[in-house]
Amino acid sequence: MRHLALIVPVFLAAACGGPSASRKPDPAPAAAAGEPARAQPADNKPTTATQPAAPEATPENAITRAVLMKFHKRGPQRFIARLRVKATFNRGRFFGWRMLSYRGPGPIKPGDVIIDVNGMPIERPDQFMKVWEKLPTIKELTVKLLRDGKPNTLRYPVVD
Repeated sequence: MRHLALIVPVFLAAACGGPSASRKPDPAPAAAAGEPARAQPADNKPTTATQPAAPEATPENAITRAVLMKFHKRGPQRFIARLRVKATFNRGRFFGWRMLSYRGPGPIKPGDVIIDVNGMPIERPDQFMKVWEKLPTIKELTVKLLRDGKPNTLRYPVVD
């Protein structure tokens, strides 16, 4: 139970796939059922009819709400087994969780020190549970960390 607060970095990695994961926008939607398909004019010149708006492109590092909910439904215990961490202290006070090893996809690397998630500390299990309980309704996942001694904030918008 003492390492319950360590699941958040795993969530980030499992749900996001990391900033290097490339997600392509969905192709234009097909005609709705019962609606005739629109044919291109033979001369390929633009028509004067109003074209449907293209779907909004999702950022490369976005998390879909469906993926977030699937992850949340599984519960944190399933992912704790993927981590080895060590509490990090600065001047005798807890500072963050240093990743010793991590088995899974995403941007978390050994040596990263996770400081907070969505602006909330994750030192104790009750603090982690506050973060966990809010996951289904968040609009963005932010993880503040140190990488190679330099501060960094990873941001992952949540799209419906």
